Amino acid sequence: NRGAYDNGRLVEDIIAVLQSLGENNVTVVGQSMGGWTALGLAIERPDLVRAVVLSATVGGLFDDEIAQHYERVMARARELASKPPALGVHPALGRQFASQHPDEAYLYQLLTSFGSPSPGKVAEGLGHTRFDDATLARLRAPVLFVVGEDDEAVRTGRIIGRLAQRAQLAIDAVQSVERFGSLGAAVVGDLVVV
Repeated sequence: NRGAYDNGRLVEDIIAVLQSLGENNVTVVGQSMGGWTALGLAIERPDLVRAVVLSATVGGLFDDEIAQHYERVMARARELASKPPALGVHPALGRQFASQHPDEAYLYQLLTSFGSPSPGKVAEGLGHTRFDDATLARLRAPVLFVVGEDDEAVRTGRIIGRLAQRAQLAIDAVQSVERFGSLGAAVVGDLVVV
């Protein structure tokens, strides 16, 4: 269904790519919306994943505060879908980032306009992909979180507790890592970037 966003399908696709390459001990990096896929892969196929890096993402780890923030993002996505958004405006980008880096915000907006599904459908699909504690118990790989100081969704310690001792936290004090955007998936050696 080209109009829907299905994280489970993306996980299946990454599994198929890894199997076709004969890879079974990878480090997977999920940036932004790729975090859901990276964490989903590590949970679904722990035999394939050595470690996980989650960058500028909640990756399906929701608590009440993150859920409230996500509802605000969804409201903003619906608002932007009802009228053409201003250049550089995207629901995944913070307003401060867009004003400080209008060229990169515009590029992010432009890249997400290619193809299907729409950013609103992607956000909706991601919002329905939530990993509960029973699912997280299947996670075997260590997880490193990389979080920018401007990140509005990922705050120090909030989601880290969900993964207990598996999580490490790196704070980028210079710039938000969200600004680099998710451009797809690639396998480089034993590193998978989604």
